Amino acid sequence: MAGKNNQTVQGVSPKVKLFDVKVQKVNHFLAIADFYIQLKNASGVKMFHVEPNYTEYVRPDACTIWRKTAWFIEVQCSHYTQKTMSEKISRYQTYFNSGEWKSLQFQKENSPFPFVWIIGEHHYKIKTDGIRVFQSKSVEDFLMRYVEKKQKELA
Repeated sequence: MAGKNNQTVQGVSPKVKLFDVKVQKVNHFLAIADFYIQLKNASGVKMFHVEPNYTEYVRPDACTIWRKTAWFIEVQCSHYTQKTMSEKISRYQTYFNSGEWKSLQFQKENSPFPFVWIIGEHHYKIKTDGIRVFQSKSVEDFLMRYVEKKQKELA
């Protein structure tokens, strides 16, 4: 039976059907929605934009103001190669170096570059200059790794 589900995507292997690509995209948006729900349950969300187009350099899966801090969110449903992730982080570094981020509507004067938060099962080796990158499997995992750890250090 021919139809939309049997179409192939330009530039993609003929074995990858358009339907398969659409399912991956749907699953990705569901993962972003799940992340949003987790973040709301942890409280403190003031803004949440999905796939904002703020710049030519990067297009995060989401941008949020959470607990009075700006975050660029990358939701990884599949395991990227180290090279692919390094290229993605390099684009964030270029954006940081450009200084254009200082004029984002939500940025206050003298605010730091938004933190980058990678949500996914895989932990990547990441090197940056001036950018804070966090990695966790979920919001709960982040809170246990970073927030509760910081609270124990201060006690």
